Amino acid sequence: MLFNFLSSESCVNFGTTIPYFSMPGKDDRKRNGKILSNSNDFEKLLLNNRERLKELTAINHTTAILKENKSIPDTLTRICQILPRAWQFPRHTVVRIRFDEMEFTTKKFRETIWKQEQVFETIDNLVGSLAVFYLKEFPKSYEGPFLKEERNLINTLTSLIEGYLNAIKGREGRYVTTERLKELSAINQTTSILRTGVPPDEALHQICMVIPRAWQYPEFAVCRIRYGNIEVQSPNFRETHWKQLQVFETIDNQIGSVEIYYTKAFPQAFEGPFLEEERDLIINLCNLIAGYLNSIKGKAILKKSTSRSDDQDKAGDNGFDENSSRHLLQSFLNRTNNNRDIYHDLMPFKVREILLVANLYDAYSIEKEGRFSEHVLGQFYQLSLSTMPRITGVSSIDEVMEQLHSKHYDLVIIMM
Repeated sequence: MLFNFLSSESCVNFGTTIPYFSMPGKDDRKRNGKILSNSNDFEKLLLNNRERLKELTAINHTTAILKENKSIPDTLTRICQILPRAWQFPRHTVVRIRFDEMEFTTKKFRETIWKQEQVFETIDNLVGSLAVFYLKEFPKSYEGPFLKEERNLINTLTSLIEGYLNAIKGREGRYVTTERLKELSAINQTTSILRTGVPPDEALHQICMVIPRAWQYPEFAVCRIRYGNIEVQSPNFRETHWKQLQVFETIDNQIGSVEIYYTKAFPQAFEGPFLEEERDLIINLCNLIAGYLNSIKGKAILKKSTSRSDDQDKAGDNGFDENSSRHLLQSFLNRTNNNRDIYHDLMPFKVREILLVANLYDAYSIEKEGRFSEHVLGQFYQLSLSTMPRITGVSSIDEVMEQLHSKHYDLVIIMM
């Protein structure tokens, strides 16, 4: 009860009589052998209590702001405005919060030599700081003009801010992982559809049903695939202003395309409302589709070129132009041989050591889904190369530099 009374500013008036409280008499001043000298001791006690209550209020207000889960700029701006009141001389206190490339300050902010600062770092290695400045000189205390309790306060506040930012980063990390898994699932499903051997129009229709689920806003994504006389659409398809398009071409020079539309507006990203990873995804999907169609075209050409016909008129009646087919087949073989010859042209420079630079997620995806080592080994066997290079994987700049200094690498592959 005494603490509550003393800490209530409405009941305190320094230099005057305190209502409902009688000063201790001469004989009452001794307590456990200690003497309360005069009213200055009470004033100091009241001042200390008042300062601690200000600090506690700042912590509670900061916690309340963080719990609102608003944007980082809005949250840090509001926290910045309430903090000066928690310091010993609030009228002469200014505050600055920095995080990454953002900076938030109180009104009339300026740096001075009377500074108290605490640095923090988030889980993604971004650095921030909370700095408190006095605009004029005050008596020396624990840390310049700042109290020891104010050092404890600024440490507590930065811990709260750091925890808030780490929570956001964690949620963003889980979201990014979810998006990448959706994209990987779309690629895997597309590959599975193409391997079933269904006719091209049916394969493209099934792929068209799968693709929208891989985009950031699947419930508002629609898809259309065109190739030659084939056109397939996902349910409720309609063209809008928010479009992502990728064109592909097959060995017979036929043009196809995959189109993704959003049916409502979304925030700007890398390419309109579309992510950079979604551009990579649509390119990969088009490459899979083009490879599938090229395989069909190539098999048809090979089948026709190996068949023999004694009746040229019969061949003409079937609409089969042998010269044209041979030209298409030669074009296909030339492209394949050109890709192979690149490796043979590099034969004077034997690739024995490869350094693969990729984050842990990409490295895991490559090895688990793509079977990277098996694929490279298969390519070397196809090219009749006797030795397979050794692949060393790293995931950070420090590891890259350590490996480059420790041995010579013939080839460095960097996953972007």
